[in-house]
Amino acid sequence: MLLAWEMNGAPLPPLHGGPLRAVVPGWIGARRVKWLTRIELRAEPWDGYFQATAYRLLAPEAEPGPGAGVALGEVAVNADVLEPADGDRVPAGAVEVRGYAFAGGERHVVRVDVSGDGGRSFTQAELLDDLGRWAWRPWRARLTLEPGEREIVARAWDSAGGTQPEQPASVWNAKGYVNSAWARVRVTAAPA
Repeated sequence: MLLAWEMNGAPLPPLHGGPLRAVVPGWIGARRVKWLTRIELRAEPWDGYFQATAYRLLAPEAEPGPGAGVALGEVAVNADVLEPADGDRVPAGAVEVRGYAFAGGERHVVRVDVSGDGGRSFTQAELLDDLGRWAWRPWRARLTLEPGEREIVARAWDSAGGTQPEQPASVWNAKGYVNSAWARVRVTAAPA
């Protein structure tokens, strides 16, 4: 954990949590407390509204309340497609797909699979430079796209064997937390 009071050599602005902010790499943003004025060491988690009620993963039928559901913590493994962008028109044939992946806590990305047919078949992406612990891991893959409307998907795997769920519905919750489903972009592959 880090305490940040500067950003790029200047005092941390209030917009980014200044004058003092906690930074907890590998954990969800709710654990990166802004506007710190004091630090308390506690044997039990804080029982304030945001930690005890708001930042919790609930089953679809559950009602929010203190201690209900599962407290949010480490970031789930996830990947995203950066290029091509959703809605792009690309030439049919060989297309380079680029993106990044991340795994929270002490886990790291070990594999990214990419598909040009909506997830019916996959190509393993090349993992690019490892930029260090808790940094996004860039990747690239070369796909062959037939002419027409195509859906490119990406899924990451972490060092604990975890992967992303295929559909957002499988991790649905009222607040949208922990939605780490496969990344999806739709493109039009145009004949040459």
